[in-house]
Amino acid sequence: MRPDMFSRRDCMGYSGVKQGGELPMAKRNKKHSDMVDISSHSSGRKKKKATSKGARRVKKILLTFGKVLASFILILAITGSIVITALTVYVMKFVEPDTSINIKNPELGYTTTLVATDADGNESVIASLHNRTIREWVDLGQIPEHVRQAFVAAEDKRFYDHDGVDWKRTFAAFANLFLHFYSTKQGGSTITQQLIKNITGNDDVSITRKFTEIFQAVNLEKVYSKDQILESYLNIIPLDQSIHGIQAAAKYYFGKDVSQLDVVEGAALAAMVRAPRTYNPILHPEENKERRNAYVLQAMYEEGYITAEEFETYKNTELKTAIDPQLPETETTQYNSWFVDAVIEEVIEDLVNIKGWERDYASDKVMSGGLKIYTTQDPEMQSILEAKYLDDATFGDTNLSAENRAQSAMVIMDYNGQIKALVGGRGEKEGNRLFNCATMAVRRPGSAIKPLSIYSPAVESNLIHYSSMMEDSPFPTIIDGVQRNDWPQNYDHKYWGNILMPDAVRRSFNTIPVKLANQLSPQTCYNFLTQKLGFTTLVGTPDENGGTDIALSPMALGSLYKGMTLDELTAAYQIFGSQGVYTEQHTYTKIVDNEGNVILEKEPKVTRALSPESATIMNKLLQNVVEVSGSTGTAARLGNMTVVGKTGTATNDDGYTTDLAFVGCTPYYVAGIWLGNEDSSPLAVRTNYTGSYSPPSIWKRIMTEVFQGYEAKQFELSGDVIEKAYCAETGMLAKESCPEKKTGYYKSDNVPDYCTTH
Repeated sequence: MRPDMFSRRDCMGYSGVKQGGELPMAKRNKKHSDMVDISSHSSGRKKKKATSKGARRVKKILLTFGKVLASFILILAITGSIVITALTVYVMKFVEPDTSINIKNPELGYTTTLVATDADGNESVIASLHNRTIREWVDLGQIPEHVRQAFVAAEDKRFYDHDGVDWKRTFAAFANLFLHFYSTKQGGSTITQQLIKNITGNDDVSITRKFTEIFQAVNLEKVYSKDQILESYLNIIPLDQSIHGIQAAAKYYFGKDVSQLDVVEGAALAAMVRAPRTYNPILHPEENKERRNAYVLQAMYEEGYITAEEFETYKNTELKTAIDPQLPETETTQYNSWFVDAVIEEVIEDLVNIKGWERDYASDKVMSGGLKIYTTQDPEMQSILEAKYLDDATFGDTNLSAENRAQSAMVIMDYNGQIKALVGGRGEKEGNRLFNCATMAVRRPGSAIKPLSIYSPAVESNLIHYSSMMEDSPFPTIIDGVQRNDWPQNYDHKYWGNILMPDAVRRSFNTIPVKLANQLSPQTCYNFLTQKLGFTTLVGTPDENGGTDIALSPMALGSLYKGMTLDELTAAYQIFGSQGVYTEQHTYTKIVDNEGNVILEKEPKVTRALSPESATIMNKLLQNVVEVSGSTGTAARLGNMTVVGKTGTATNDDGYTTDLAFVGCTPYYVAGIWLGNEDSSPLAVRTNYTGSYSPPSIWKRIMTEVFQGYEAKQFELSGDVIEKAYCAETGMLAKESCPEKKTGYYKSDNVPDYCTTH
């Protein structure tokens, strides 16, 4: 043994004696114990021998198990390798080249159609959707090499080595679905596979589609060269804002020709591929920078396209995008209807929330994925509504200048929540997917909230009955730290003493709902609106400013912190014509792909909000709003067609009217209308329900035309409701001696006593 191979232990000897000759403590103790009790030492050797025997047995078992497991894994590996090899050989050698995919002059995208179905089951196309594509083809030689390298490094670093499919990435992506090697979903698509998806539009998440794509990719590379594939890929890749291809993107995002793009600009565009809207360098510069630096430039460095010094320089280089980018003008001047806009938004939202699709992907599929969307529209009704909204005479404000005319929206739906017609604004529509006042505007409903938040839960809980009497008087409270003994005010600034419920509802008193809200509790009212009637815009938990709708004024008077949308308000009124059943509003029923496979069927939320008896009583109370003279909604009468409904007016802090609404129910449909300014400023005219801007009058003008040719029909009401005469003075059941009697409607467990006054 060489001297330099001696260990420290060799130098110290085998006795365990430390330098200086002292025994270690453990050894001293052991030596001492051996001298005292020899028998204990012998016993220890026997125990050690037994323990060693047990250890060997366990070791043998584990060794056997390990061999079996290893053999099993090896068998799986060999079998998998055989299958993979066979598949690869088949794909590479025996599949004939497929020339059906033309990468030189591809027809991009498919038309999505929206259809309506009439009562006889006949379909009619109401809209055809196809993304407006902005593309300018350039030869590969015009694209700087560093731009090409950015895309290859980021999307397919083995592009020049594989034959259309990167098997390593494919197997890794597949295994990750089950074993989760990586924290995020790994993509296995090569540039060739992405090109196929971009051309065919087929991006379904299925094993069948994936295998088809693999075969197509291998075939494609038998027909076209790598340069041809890369050229086509870079010319048709979607890069947000309807922009397809590197040249169109260079001009839009940087205001220059593709040949002038530098490394950082090329990397910025390559960073957009996975999610074009998310990594849009103009809309989301920080997100683009993070992905550009951490992913694209990092990949370029790792592949040797840039040096370490260049990598650091490019990471810190400021990206300068175009200041005011403009998309090229198009000759198209015909825009989709408000209804179609609403369908598009609802479908995209559902594909994101229900199917789990990325929003960019869902939007692309809806706009140009060849889908067929079955809508709920009644085309004839939609045409009537659109014509009325183009005619200023409908609104009675032709005496006003255009800038002073109120904006408006209207929704008509059946009692299954199916929206039949919808308009989101007045006048000529000037674009697609604009702000839709029917579905997007969150506004205060005023008194239109009272039947929903107050009277319905009060009737349902037997807090009141049809002819209950309450005192119309102030409800003293503290507002902004000041004691108010005159709150709330009625519209006529008077208090009328004892009031029966039919009069409180039809004349829209404010005091009665406030007192009922106090008895029910604002929380109960809020829960009824959000849990039974599907309202999504109400504010429960106070925000940083303390704002909440769980309070008397929002729940009783409609002075909501933010507001509610017209389609949700209209849908909630279904319960007064459907015997208490609420069905979530919707504009479509089913979506199928271009091969006829069902992608999604609409399953609207259905809730029993009221018992049939309570709903019938509310129906009768709201009939008074329209049928009894002096009520707020008499202008909505339709002759032989029964109408129940409620008006609503919202004002600002200075008392000026900002919003007007009316929701009316007929035996066929429920329809809601809103008027106001988009910026919530006061309306330009003094408003009342018999003069300018009368929502019930506008509602009637439209619905009269809608119902032409309809047969007269009555509401289906509960047969369990008791119909009895009540004393018009006391609200109790009438006796012969009562001077004036009216007809009331009562639940069997909440019938008033007979009059004790007469």
